[in-house]
Amino acid sequence: MPTTTVEPGVYTKDGQVYEVKQSRRFAGSLTIKRLEVSRGKLRRRPSPIRVEDLSSSDAISEEQAAAFGHEHGICACCGRALSDPESVAKGIGPVCLANLRRMRGAR
Repeated sequence: MPTTTVEPGVYTKDGQVYEVKQSRRFAGSLTIKRLEVSRGKLRRRPSPIRVEDLSSSDAISEEQAAAFGHEHGICACCGRALSDPESVAKGIGPVCLANLRRMRGAR
């Protein structure tokens, strides 16, 4: 299996949403958590997959992030509740949308 390099961000694979971040414990390493909504809050749970199982093509799209926001009322990228009417309508906050577009454009 070829190794792919992914960057910190939000990814989807097999219907699940994952967050990849820089490890606080190991410099230069990435950690992965499965995102789950429970009782109206975003929870970061241990992931059943490894970072190596993701590729850049698994990065969350604007449409997927918006669908997550519409379904749960929470931004898929930062985990905050969507309260501004424009953010609720889009399913994602303005800062996260700009960051997502910038990251997707860089790939």
